[in-house]
Amino acid sequence: MLNLAELKHQQVRDLAVSCFSEPLLSAFDSIAGEQAPTHCSLRLTENRIAWLQQLDRNPGLLLNHLDRLKPRRLGLYHEALWHFFLQQDQEVELVTTNCQVIQGARTIGEFDVIYRDLQRQHYVHLELAFKIYLQSPPQERAGLDQWLGPNVNDRLDRKLEHMLNHQCRLSMHAAGRQLLQSIGIDHVETEISLRGYLLHDERSNQDPRLPDLLNPGLQTGQWSPVSKVIPLLERAERWYPLPRLGWISQLGPLVGDSYKPLEFAAFLRQHFAQSDTSIMISAVGDNLTKRPIEQFRMMVTADSWPDCQAA
Repeated sequence: MLNLAELKHQQVRDLAVSCFSEPLLSAFDSIAGEQAPTHCSLRLTENRIAWLQQLDRNPGLLLNHLDRLKPRRLGLYHEALWHFFLQQDQEVELVTTNCQVIQGARTIGEFDVIYRDLQRQHYVHLELAFKIYLQSPPQERAGLDQWLGPNVNDRLDRKLEHMLNHQCRLSMHAAGRQLLQSIGIDHVETEISLRGYLLHDERSNQDPRLPDLLNPGLQTGQWSPVSKVIPLLERAERWYPLPRLGWISQLGPLVGDSYKPLEFAAFLRQHFAQSDTSIMISAVGDNLTKRPIEQFRMMVTADSWPDCQAA
């Protein structure tokens, strides 16, 4: 097993979580039928663990890759990590990424990734997503539509519908088949890597109620409106607002200021006086001379979330 805490570099930890953490769903067949895609088949083998450890000792290639692309959104950062892995892995050949399917003047969709599995000797269309969903109140039921992104227009049921009924069917579309044939591919298997976190309301004393489709082994966390977070800040010695590209894995070396509880309360009040944008915060120890130990993290929303961002 790979112990993420042993990996010193944030970007290497992010890569490991992006590619090898638990998927959000247990399976897709119960909602997509016989033509359902499968989970990504690229597992964390001993060889890949050794590769990650070597990369952590010498991360120059990965850092150069990211510096060249300079992704500014979490989804693009997640994709860039995947692309690097597929370029470097000895068991696959990366064929193309972000390949648009166009029919006439209309863009039908985009193949996130097409790679060749060298061991099984077939091509794979892989759809990628890393998502963080908050369970919206009230919690009387446990439907997929109850799980919302920090921007509430991003909803788990809608994301799945788009991935399963649109993106994953691109190879069945005439324009998609034509594009694949133009690069010498007659058939692809379809896979999904849908990873991330589910956050339940910190005010609830109950365990999060997960729909049957969701992976019971998935890591869960908490969210809370800002007015309820302020009294909780004394639980930790210092707090740090995580940049969006720091949401994937455990906290690495701090970039920017961390705050004592009273200072952080003022920071949060000022932030939400100016914006409804949710932020992820991390509780850390007071010894900042070494790599901080992340005690826990949570998403903080405006008090009016999710109504403040409803379309």
